Amino acid sequence: GIRDVAVTGVQTCALPILKECRSKFQDNPEFNRKLSELLAELGQFREAIAEYDILLKRDSLNFTAWYEKGILQLRDRDTAAALRSLQTSYQMHPSGFNGMVLARVYSELQDPRVLSLCDELLRHSPAEPLVDLLYLKGIYYSDQKNYRKALPLFEACLAEDWKFTDAHLEIGLIYFEQQLYSKALKTFERAATTNLTSADAYYWIGRCYQQLHQDDNAAQNYQKALAFDPAFSQAREKLQQLHGQKETP
Repeated sequence: GIRDVAVTGVQTCALPILKECRSKFQDNPEFNRKLSELLAELGQFREAIAEYDILLKRDSLNFTAWYEKGILQLRDRDTAAALRSLQTSYQMHPSGFNGMVLARVYSELQDPRVLSLCDELLRHSPAEPLVDLLYLKGIYYSDQKNYRKALPLFEACLAEDWKFTDAHLEIGLIYFEQQLYSKALKTFERAATTNLTSADAYYWIGRCYQQLHQDDNAAQNYQKALAFDPAFSQAREKLQQLHGQKETP
């Protein structure tokens, strides 16, 4: 809108001022950081990352700069580079703030190092949310189809926080994969009670009903999923399949 255009205009005008300050006051890293922030807001991630390269040339042991560079690289979808930056930050100064992000990257890559890192954070960073670390470990085991180890971790998440919707969903998926559809249905219904607008919960409730040959209930839940997320293509496909079956003579 007009306001967004105005904000972008102000940001663009600020760029040369910050660049001049950065050149004049090279000993002050705040100008690099502010300039990087502004470039990132304008979607110029490579240029934003380059500001941290300047900082790190001056001080390669600046673990905060390595961390912030890694965050920008994630935003730029350069996961491999982000991983290197975050690992460097964590090796220099192991802490919850950089360790948690690194653990999430390991989890997305299905890298087994997520397990030892989460255990390390559990030992040394008690301030970090226990439930998040347990969840990341559970996700790794679930991705490996090791449900015997995954299930207790997700249950431990719920012991810490019963309203943790994603843990309910993951438990439901384990039961669904094992073809325990009635058990999965109850679990997904619990997920829906913890988050009444969870499109994923209603989609999987629909999947369970479909497996239990209750197509009307399945259709109603696919419709709920689409009501909360109109772009949910899998729910739309399943609903169309059900409608197609009804129309077939």
